[in-house]
Amino acid sequence: MMRRVAGVVGLLSLSCGFVWGAGFQLYTEGSAEALGQAGAISARPDMVSNAWYNPASLAGAEGRALQLGVTTAKLSFSYDPPGAGDTADMRDEIHLIPSLYYVHPISEKVTGTLAFNVPYGLGTEWDDDVWIPTGFGGMGMGPTLEMQFATHTLTPSVAYKATDKLSLALGVSVGYSDLYYRAYVGAAGQAKHEADGFGSAYSLSANYEVNDDWRVGVKYQSSMRIALEGRVHFTGPVGPTGIDGTVTLPPSVTAGVSTTTFGNLTLGVDVVWTGWHTYDELHVYYDGGALAGTPASTKNWSDVFSYRLGAEYQLNEAWTLRSGYVYDNTPANGEYRSQELPDGDRHMLCVGAGYAGEKWSVDLAYCLILVEDTPPGSKVLAPTTGDYQDGGAHLASISVGYKF
Repeated sequence: MMRRVAGVVGLLSLSCGFVWGAGFQLYTEGSAEALGQAGAISARPDMVSNAWYNPASLAGAEGRALQLGVTTAKLSFSYDPPGAGDTADMRDEIHLIPSLYYVHPISEKVTGTLAFNVPYGLGTEWDDDVWIPTGFGGMGMGPTLEMQFATHTLTPSVAYKATDKLSLALGVSVGYSDLYYRAYVGAAGQAKHEADGFGSAYSLSANYEVNDDWRVGVKYQSSMRIALEGRVHFTGPVGPTGIDGTVTLPPSVTAGVSTTTFGNLTLGVDVVWTGWHTYDELHVYYDGGALAGTPASTKNWSDVFSYRLGAEYQLNEAWTLRSGYVYDNTPANGEYRSQELPDGDRHMLCVGAGYAGEKWSVDLAYCLILVEDTPPGSKVLAPTTGDYQDGGAHLASISVGYKF
């Protein structure tokens, strides 16, 4: 019988294993060239990292290209309790988000691409004494102290130039998820959960050249259902037991336009819809023992939109300057907002630069994320009063590319 550790999607309800876009979606973090333009690149024809963002835009590529990168993310958040209580801070950690993209022309009309990245993840930790539950007994699931989650995804795609103006692509993704979270579980003390598993998804994308100056890009990414298996260990007088279940990562649709009407200045606008309705509850079951039948934790997340504006200026043959802005709606249901992910609407300010030689290229980017203050949910375990505040993150990214 399948036991579920989760609408885990929310299990992960924290901050993108590193940081977050909508919920714990890592969108801009896919490469330095994407981050520098706030991820508004789905309609661009010349970005190697579109092996992930929109493979169709790479149909008809003239040569092979490889890009390796890493993004560092440092998250901050505070909880301000009501009255004269001390403010509690999340523990500082720096997370690393890797990426690899490869473009390989097969013929004049067909191009193969490969993307390896982390499109979903989160990681957060509070001091243990911040969330000591009061009046909390029995064997039900209590406050979460630490959450680490990442989904590493490998996506080969085939792009086809159907006409001089229209290109199409199909991709298949295989994802590996690794989950660790630590929570209070009543009389059992703290429970340390570890689980991992695999899942698959597919993507469909298109790129259309309206004229020499305007392009349109669209991508659909299907949901990914990941089967998890692992074990849970307790600090209290309860023996370890196995856990298994599923996580459903949400589907998404990206639509964007880009224009070179302004000469050396290229502008891109993307709108991203993410179907977070897949995360309606966090339901943790164990293979047996005293904790069998632990009640579900309601999440009821909503589908949301993210709006992205990016600009790239060609300074000369070698140097490029970039900037961008993102407004992200939070999918979190305010009534069930907890310390796992004290999420609010987000603003992202991004800058970047790139250097390209005959063969080698280097891209750098930085992004500041600001999260609007939010109150705890009224229907969750402590706390239900006070405010989550000073939320944000610093992202820094570097990518190195080579043209064969």
